[in-house]
Amino acid sequence: MRGSENGSHAPLLRVNTMRLAFLTPTIATLIAWGSPMLPAQEAPTVAAADPAPAPTMTYQGRLVEGTTVVNGARQFVFSILDSTGAELWNSGTLTITVTEGLYAVGLGGAGMPPMPTAMLGKAGLKLHVVLAGQPMTPDVSIIPAFQANAAWIVTGPFSGDVTGTQNELLVLKLQGTPLDLTTSAPTSGQALVFNGAKWVPSSVAGPTGPQGAQGPQGAKGDTGATGAQGLIGLTGATGAAGAKGEAGVAGASPFSLSGSAAVYTAGAVGVGTATPSAAAALDVASTTKGFLPPRMTTAQRTSIVSPVAGLLVYQTDGTAGLYQFDGSAWSQVGSGSVTTVSGTAPLTVTGTTSPVVSLGKASGTTDGYLAATDFATFSATTAGSLKAASNLSDLVDKAAARANLGLGSLNNTADADKPVSTATQTALDLKAPLASPTFTGTVSGISKAMVGLGSVDNTADTNKPVSSATQTALDLKAPLASPTFTGTVTGVTKAMVGLGNVDNLQHTVGAADDPTSAANASTGYAMGSRWVTVTGKEFIYLEASGLLGWQELTGTATGSLKAASNLSDLVDKAAARANLGLGSLNNTADADKPVSTATQTALD
Repeated sequence: MRGSENGSHAPLLRVNTMRLAFLTPTIATLIAWGSPMLPAQEAPTVAAADPAPAPTMTYQGRLVEGTTVVNGARQFVFSILDSTGAELWNSGTLTITVTEGLYAVGLGGAGMPPMPTAMLGKAGLKLHVVLAGQPMTPDVSIIPAFQANAAWIVTGPFSGDVTGTQNELLVLKLQGTPLDLTTSAPTSGQALVFNGAKWVPSSVAGPTGPQGAQGPQGAKGDTGATGAQGLIGLTGATGAAGAKGEAGVAGASPFSLSGSAAVYTAGAVGVGTATPSAAAALDVASTTKGFLPPRMTTAQRTSIVSPVAGLLVYQTDGTAGLYQFDGSAWSQVGSGSVTTVSGTAPLTVTGTTSPVVSLGKASGTTDGYLAATDFATFSATTAGSLKAASNLSDLVDKAAARANLGLGSLNNTADADKPVSTATQTALDLKAPLASPTFTGTVSGISKAMVGLGSVDNTADTNKPVSSATQTALDLKAPLASPTFTGTVTGVTKAMVGLGNVDNLQHTVGAADDPTSAANASTGYAMGSRWVTVTGKEFIYLEASGLLGWQELTGTATGSLKAASNLSDLVDKAAARANLGLGSLNNTADADKPVSTATQTALD
């Protein structure tokens, strides 16, 4: 079965009806339609022996494929069958648009074969529906109805105090005065009140005023003229009673009607959940909304007729809140007071409405509190008592104190000097030594935790992680690549860093100073060092011993060491480094410098 079709009523087959049929409280899915309407307020003209028009029928259905309502165009074929299943009429293939599972069609109308009038007298008619070549089941019973003789129908919109159409009538005025029920919607107990401009809903209740004096009786008015009697239409012939159709299939609704109440007698009702709890009659589920009980005033709550135990409402005036009825009286949820308090010795309780909890004084046979005088007596110093601060001072000696404590066999031997007891030695003799133990028999029951390796995994050496302690120690070491030291570095010699042949020579003097033998002879400059002052003077250090010291170069000295090209007067860079006592150095980038032998030895 490709789909299912649900209809709430059997189709109703009528001819020339002038207005819609009465709808029952359930959804009317099949209603009649027929001939054009008569002009408004115009009595029908009776024509004798008018030929009966061809029957027509309106059918509405609901289409579901699986559990999904259908949307879109579908191909239908409708046919009418007699009680034996023989086809009396066929619509041919119709393309109908289905919206949210609902569709409607006028059978016997334009574009379809006319329905034979002979069908009106037949009993047991069925409507057979085929969807895309697939028959829908079950077939639907049809109840025929014969032509009405006369009816009134209004066409076009109304005017005056009302507007709309016959089927949707809206009252806008009362005898020409506007009626406004939209600005403020009416509520229970209100009435229509004229505010000087229009009729509006308003509360009219108020104190009753004193009764006024009876006025004089007015004169009797004239009797109005009797209106003309309207024309009486001809009585149409009574049509033959139609055959009773078959009973429809019972609906699937779990609710039943009991007067004006909808009754649900089995299962559970779920709100916000497709799987209500089997233990609940009503299961409300939501993470964004709450449960809203009935809200009313105190007077409305106390006016509830025959409340039952468990009834719950929300009171909006007075002491507002949730109120419940316990079978005899209303009470606010969460209110109440302590009525009974009991205690267990040494606590005692007296009173009920205002209970008092007490703790008595302790005695030789009764638990309780310790009075200040009793505490002083208890803590007094007496011969042989143990004092909190010096529990040995009132005894003869320490041995007596130990004996008093039941520790006479103990002595003041340091833990490191304590001998092995006989029992311990006997137990140890049954144990294997930690160093090169020799076991006998079958060794079993030993786990890694027993040998102190409970935290050790059987991880290969190449896969072992760095321990926390190792990582902490490594964090205190400088990396081999681009180390950064902090504080003052000591214990490192120039030989360790590959500079064993380099002297710690001074490389600068005051830029504005003229170096002299006396001032700078002992500051450690290599012979051949040159200095250029900011005034353009050039000096050369001729002898490391300081006998000659600094000598100023005068004039334009060829090959002098200029500030911008301090190697220009030497043969090459190597000669310049040798002249400066740096012949063992080369122009290797810091990142590419090798580790010297002495440095490697220190690192190892």
